Amino acid sequence: MKIRIGIDASRCSSGGAIEHFRNVFYNSTSKNPDVEYFCWVAEEGYESSCKDQFELLRAMPDNPIIIQIFWQFLALPLLLKYYKIDLLFTLDTASACLFKPQISLHQDLLAFEKYSEALKSLTLQEKIRLWFVKKFSIVNMMRSEKLIFLTHYARKLITQKYSFQKKSVIIPHSCDKAYLDINQPCQLRNQDAKLTFTYVSHYSFYKHQRELITALYQLSMNIIDIELNLIGSGFDDIKVRRSLLDGISFGNTFKINFMGFCTKKEIIDKYNESSILVFASSCEAFGMTLIEKMASSVPLACSNKSCLPELLGSNYPYFFDPTSSESIKFTLKTMINDFGLCKEVAINNRTRAREFRWSEISSSYHELIYQSAKEFSRSQ
Repeated sequence: MKIRIGIDASRCSSGGAIEHFRNVFYNSTSKNPDVEYFCWVAEEGYESSCKDQFELLRAMPDNPIIIQIFWQFLALPLLLKYYKIDLLFTLDTASACLFKPQISLHQDLLAFEKYSEALKSLTLQEKIRLWFVKKFSIVNMMRSEKLIFLTHYARKLITQKYSFQKKSVIIPHSCDKAYLDINQPCQLRNQDAKLTFTYVSHYSFYKHQRELITALYQLSMNIIDIELNLIGSGFDDIKVRRSLLDGISFGNTFKINFMGFCTKKEIIDKYNESSILVFASSCEAFGMTLIEKMASSVPLACSNKSCLPELLGSNYPYFFDPTSSESIKFTLKTMINDFGLCKEVAINNRTRAREFRWSEISSSYHELIYQSAKEFSRSQ
């Protein structure tokens, strides 16, 4: 008799979560023939062409979050019982589903990081959301038979306060192979004699776009023609733009392109045109965008916070403190003054990025799910 696995990806609607689900379940060649999968996935990640790979693949509508929570709490356990599911794998530890046995993947660190000052700037709704994410995650992790973290940093941050370490494993993310095909010319300035910097990330206080803008504005006073591409959601809000540009006087030497959402091809094109890539986040459960930047072999300046030193290596020469515009400016100026060395380091970044392979990652997931289901069935 085949093992029946339920997969709850009903609230995984972000780009990184969808990319992870696609490579672990849609594109996987590691599925065990003795396992049947019953999956509920957010409509953003639903692909009808993959229905034949599952006993059940259902797209979940983009309902208000309270309805999604009630569905997980009330309806999903009944569905799992109806389909006689042996084990539930949930891609979000903030799930409200109390089904057992369960394996949970932790992908959201923000509620567990310490941002005492910055959190004051959040709206009441955002504060309430983070509070609920943390509480739901703690309950889920306490009830889950096994936990999956993406990095050692994430596991340590959470398990130093809660007793989860004995039943946790680390399985990282990877990135699309298309980033490995980027072939940036080994030159600092483009054809227009501009220095072009690119930062891909949605707008948020912990992404530190303001500090980066301040650093580049100060550099532009000494270096002719600096251009910054900001790619990601949130920049369409006029209030966001005003907060980012407050006190910045634009002249002929500094330009910012608020590009919003871009396709993968558009991002790759911008990477090819960039002098230096920047990643200034101070909170990441993994940092898939960082792996994409590493894979591109374009020179990279990176935050020294959260799990990022774990991915780049603790001795990486171009780290900066993302909360300090002076630190960012110093690192970027160092890179500009020795761009040849920057490019050599960037080639090493690509080599490091190749160590994260979706084929191996997917295999690890399916082996863990299969062996855990067998283990739990024997113990019952």
